[in-house]
Amino acid sequence: MIDSDLYFLSRFGGCNQREIDSVANYLWHEHGGIFQTPEGFTNEYGYHILFSSPDTVSGRRWSGLLQADGNWVPFKMDLGDSGRRERFLRENYRRA
Repeated sequence: MIDSDLYFLSRFGGCNQREIDSVANYLWHEHGGIFQTPEGFTNEYGYHILFSSPDTVSGRRWSGLLQADGNWVPFKMDLGDSGRRERFLRENYRRA
């Protein structure tokens, strides 16, 4: 089991994205944890590990695959390639 914190940041009222980014960067660097972004979730290293709307995102993103030994394996994935996403999910489920 991985011991990690989960943070969710959202803009309200008068704050701007730069202020949110400042708070997120502080929390991330000082405390680690997992962040929810508009695209999904990132791990403590900034790798995308879960996408909220995989059919509406595109482009290359650093992603992470958690190995049985607890280490993350980073890789770049083209989210616009539905075949690549399906292969990734199939491999992930096979390991679980």
